[in-house]
Amino acid sequence: MGLFHHHHSSSSSNHTCPSHAVSEDETSNLVGNLSFYHFNMIISGASTVLACLIILALMIRHTLHFSNPIEQTRVMRISSLVPVYSIFSFLAVCFPAGYVDFTAWPDPVEGVALYCFFLLLCEFMATDDEQRMQLLAAQQIKKRFSKKPPMDGLTWFKRTYFAIVQYPFVALACTVITCITQAAGVYCLDSKKPYFAHIWITIIKNLSLSIAVPCVLKFYMQLKKEMEGRRAFAKLCAFKLIVGLTFAESILFTILRTAGILKATSVMTYTDITVGLPEMIICIQMVPLALFFHYAYSVSPYSNSPGLLRKRYEPVDGGDTEIKFPVKYQGGILGVNAWLMFFNPVDLVREFQYPIALLRMVGTGGADHEILTTEMQTERYEGL
Repeated sequence: MGLFHHHHSSSSSNHTCPSHAVSEDETSNLVGNLSFYHFNMIISGASTVLACLIILALMIRHTLHFSNPIEQTRVMRISSLVPVYSIFSFLAVCFPAGYVDFTAWPDPVEGVALYCFFLLLCEFMATDDEQRMQLLAAQQIKKRFSKKPPMDGLTWFKRTYFAIVQYPFVALACTVITCITQAAGVYCLDSKKPYFAHIWITIIKNLSLSIAVPCVLKFYMQLKKEMEGRRAFAKLCAFKLIVGLTFAESILFTILRTAGILKATSVMTYTDITVGLPEMIICIQMVPLALFFHYAYSVSPYSNSPGLLRKRYEPVDGGDTEIKFPVKYQGGILGVNAWLMFFNPVDLVREFQYPIALLRMVGTGGADHEILTTEMQTERYEGL
């Protein structure tokens, strides 16, 4: 199987994109009567179904134990990255001519998942906005190998937020431009020439990702003591493994192809090497990652087991008093309310608007900032 339908050229500069025919077939079977292409579809398809079922089971458990809508909605959005990667990788295996389009769409989902993970860490570090701002204001951020005075925590949070929130939008823009340029014949996956879009889109997307991910890591490292008992490190590893493995594998396969170590044979065609093998590996590795998500993003902290109480702080006589109350499920019958919240685009927009109030406090020194208590934050999710 090949990668492109046609030879593409730019009429203005007469540059031609190298192409490979999709009708190219293997001359030898891999196993019995199965070619590598058909064997790949079976393995990738089975892995995709299994990974999707494992994550679906996790999400169903959260919807049926929906005691913390803010956190659990974000957990579900982060978890959805596994089936998204699996499904689009499987589609690329089955329809290699659409490889460029299929592999572009997981990127904006990855961006949303990364942003939701950042918000989840914000929830873990304190129970309401007032405590978050107090905690952040107390931080002094020192830069390595720098003699400059430490940065105050509020300014650091503001910069961290913008460094992370830019990635979902950049990823979405790169995906749309990828699909447009591919349709116009000026993307050219097989070329790194500057007059094709592929090299520029890749640079911009990777630069955006390389800005966002280290900021999430820095945010966790700075505040990890406040997140003890929430398996924040396991959650970070689960997410980072998806992003890190796919990124590292793309670089590895590029090096192997460029060095001539991986090349077409009678069993594997050019497209099997370029598309089929890398995407099959992604499909397979999503299965153990999906299982790991059940540990990292376990439903146990949200279960109303006998004697399980949740803490919140209420202002009393000028100070905060800790109050414990039993958890209550809010997912509705069969978790319908939880699913509506998960798929609600308005709620997703609110997620991007939520930190703006905190950032206003950074800019105004708190003069006009309205502190949101836990109850006020929860009101965003009522009425669904």
